[in-house]
Amino acid sequence: MSEVGNRRSSKRRRTEAFAVKVDKEEERKEFDIIQRYRALEHEVQHDRLQMTRDGDVRVMSKRLDEIEHLFGDLQSLNVNKNAVLAQDSKAMKTISELLSLSMSTVKFDESGRLIKLEDILNSAKKFMLKEYLEVTGMTEPEYGGSVEEEELADETHEPVNDFGDKRTSEVDNDDVSAFKTRQKRSNYLSQFGNYTEFNQFNWFKMGTLYQNLSLTPFTIDHMLGPLYVEKTVRKQREIRARDPVAELSTAERVTKESLNESQDETTPSHVRKCYKVLKEKEGEQQINLFKYIIDPNSFSKSVENLFYTSFLIKEGRLVLEDDPDGYPAVRIKEQLPDDSREREIEKQRRNDSRQNHIIFQMDIPTWRKLIKKFGITEPFLNKDT
Repeated sequence: MSEVGNRRSSKRRRTEAFAVKVDKEEERKEFDIIQRYRALEHEVQHDRLQMTRDGDVRVMSKRLDEIEHLFGDLQSLNVNKNAVLAQDSKAMKTISELLSLSMSTVKFDESGRLIKLEDILNSAKKFMLKEYLEVTGMTEPEYGGSVEEEELADETHEPVNDFGDKRTSEVDNDDVSAFKTRQKRSNYLSQFGNYTEFNQFNWFKMGTLYQNLSLTPFTIDHMLGPLYVEKTVRKQREIRARDPVAELSTAERVTKESLNESQDETTPSHVRKCYKVLKEKEGEQQINLFKYIIDPNSFSKSVENLFYTSFLIKEGRLVLEDDPDGYPAVRIKEQLPDDSREREIEKQRRNDSRQNHIIFQMDIPTWRKLIKKFGITEPFLNKDT
């Protein structure tokens, strides 16, 4: 039994020793990859100045190749890769930010090895001028370069800087040759820039080229055709024939007396009557608002009296204030003084005085409670008002 236990313990020790050895080897690789990521980030930060100054995207292309190589080494690790993946994400984020910066400052010239806008326009003119030159008998300008030179210029991606710095010495013969070829082609295309008339170009040819390359879907008219609109037929108006044997009738004669009797009184007349009754009964003395407007025999008449009173208050004929018990009361506003100076002072004081707006809500239960509260037995404003 002891021999079996010793055999198992020795096997466990050998397995643990091998596992420790493997883990240390993987940790060493992981540490090495992390250090390379950090070094790459440090180099990318140094590239910021160069990219801002030159707008050269080939620097970032090189960095992207390096980080892709590091990511390939990362896949071979047999340990937890979270720390290394975090470094990879951080490096990609930094490179993406600098790549965005380089694209915003890119230079559209020969040093950036991008096609110039003038070359694009002149190439389009050359494409559309062929028929015009044939019709007019003019000879198309010839290009002095060969097809191999153009292919060399298109396949060369290394930018050429002609500022006399250290990079100029590193330019090889192929780059110089490609630069000369591009310059020659640009000079050749510039000859077509003299054509500026609209009718000189075959726009149908350009449209056909665009249609073939853009893959724009064709559109057709509706298969049902235009909608059928029915014309509205005007209805003939029937003329009603007069009845010759109709009953004879005449208009009623209106007199001044009948007009006065039948004509309803207007709101201003009611307002004037309310003011007149108050002045005759109370003068300039104060009276409770509810005793003044409420008709104990008619709720609708009470509401009308409150409506007429609001006009008198609004026009400055009556003053709304509190009575000694705190209930709302009204009284006739004092007349203006006879003296002109005092009259103007009083007008100004009244204009500057503060005005309050109150909303009364009266329903039938409230109306009955007010009649009982103030013991109203007959209307202050009688029915003839």
